[in-house]
Amino acid sequence: MSHFAVAVFSEDGGKTVEELLAPYHEFECTGDDNEFVQDIDITEEALNEYKNYTVTRYVNLDGVFIDPYADEFYREFTAEEQQEIHPTGSGCGHGISWRSKDWGDGKGYRAKVHYLPDGYKETELPATQVMSFSEFIEYYYGTPIASVSDELDLTEVHKYGYALIDREGNAVKLIKRTNPNKKWDYWRVGGRYRGLVKAESGDLGDKAWEVSERKDDAGYFDSARIKDINFSPDQTEYNRAIRFWEVVVEHNELKPDENIDNFWSFYEPEYYQQRYGSKETYAKCKSMFVTYAVVTPDGVWHEKGEMGWFGCGSETNDEALNWDLTFKQRFIDSANPNWVLTVVDCHI
Repeated sequence: MSHFAVAVFSEDGGKTVEELLAPYHEFECTGDDNEFVQDIDITEEALNEYKNYTVTRYVNLDGVFIDPYADEFYREFTAEEQQEIHPTGSGCGHGISWRSKDWGDGKGYRAKVHYLPDGYKETELPATQVMSFSEFIEYYYGTPIASVSDELDLTEVHKYGYALIDREGNAVKLIKRTNPNKKWDYWRVGGRYRGLVKAESGDLGDKAWEVSERKDDAGYFDSARIKDINFSPDQTEYNRAIRFWEVVVEHNELKPDENIDNFWSFYEPEYYQQRYGSKETYAKCKSMFVTYAVVTPDGVWHEKGEMGWFGCGSETNDEALNWDLTFKQRFIDSANPNWVLTVVDCHI
């Protein structure tokens, strides 16, 4: 999962930051069932999955196919296994896997080992041979089933989706309820990006627990009017980036007063060379005010790329560099000086 900074531009008498971000919430996480949530028909997608999906089955000497997770395929731990693993709950390790529950044999809740008995073989079968489409929907998607004549409960049971079946039990439609424009599952003003705005005056959001060294100095805020913000490059950050490049990319030795912890990098040196091309360009990008995404007062979301897991976006190196180098021209120079810029820490 990822955090990323978003610059939200708002204007007096217009939509608030909360209203500007609302169209981009991830319904599955927020649970906010509003006008941005849509019923998406994924029946064809599910049918294709059903036709191509295979399921594992154990087959006995009589050729009978059995669910591999039936109770009969769990045995007691040996004394040696019990002593070595001390199993609790469900898990795997030491070449075995186990599951805990009340097995209905009067011995209570406990863990047992999953195994393939002698005389059985493991095989893969087409889902179409094992279950109906309706059963597959319940098995694969976990979607609640409703009859076409039922009244849907969109507040609880069918809130996130439903499958409709006819009187014969055949699935006729599979609906996923989602916001197709989702960009965040939660957000907060400032957050990990606290104090990113250098201005004459402004406001700070609540301090995030993760923040240990973001600017709390006078003159640094999370929100301020455009006309009060200093968008000039930060010379200190520029010099720091130059030195970072020299150590990480050019492999220069540390100076006596430098700490190796200040030069830790998630990426290999080649990443910086391919992404930025030169030390000077890297330092320029790092010293400018830039956020990963922008929301303008008209509610339009602009972004460098599509944010994925672990802070990795979909943008190419060229797209990323162009975004950074043209950010001020695109979003700052053309902004109304009276607009308010608020830096938001979004998570997805």
